[in-house]
Order: sequence, then structure tokens, then C-alpha cells
Amino acid sequence: ASQEFIFNLSLGNLFIGYYMLVVCIIFYSKKTYILSILNTVLTIITLPLYYFSVKFLGAIGASYVYLFYCFSIFLATFIISNILYPLPWIRPLRDIIER
Repeated sequence: ASQEFIFNLSLGNLFIGYYMLVVCIIFYSKKTYILSILNTVLTIITLPLYYFSVKFLGAIGASYVYLFYCFSIFLATFIISNILYPLPWIRPLRDIIER
């Protein structure tokens, strides 16, 4: 049944929502070529993952790769946007780590 897919797909969509929050920083800095490179590289990486995960795990494998793709696109975009335009949301984490 579809119940086994819901968690992975929902969590993937959550990461896409977070991605939409931080991608605006890259748009604002007018460095959208970085997004095209990032999306191309991640797509090239995930296409074989989709193929082999569906081949060996079935349809649930595709939901795992979708979750991996959404998380990796968010994480990479978050890191790049923070390099281009540092925002204060990392500062509390640094304060906790430095204690």
C-alpha cells in the first residue's frame, strides 16, 4: 500500500520547502548559474541511484532516493547561500559548539 511511501515523500517535500526558503538568497545575489550547476550535478548523481534503487528495492527505493535528493539539494543550497550571504541563523549553533 501507499502508506510506506508517505513518510519519505513528506519528509522530501519538507526539505524542498526549506530549499525554497534559502534559494531566494542565491536569486538575490544574482548567482543563479550556481543553481544550474548544482542541479545538474545532483541530477546526474541521482539518476543512476533511481535506476538501481528501483531495480533492487522496488518502488520504495525511489522514495528513498527522492528523500536523498531533496535533502542534498537543500543542504547544498543552504551551504552555498550562507557562503554568498551569511545570515545570523548559524551564529547560535556556533555559540553552542564553542561552549
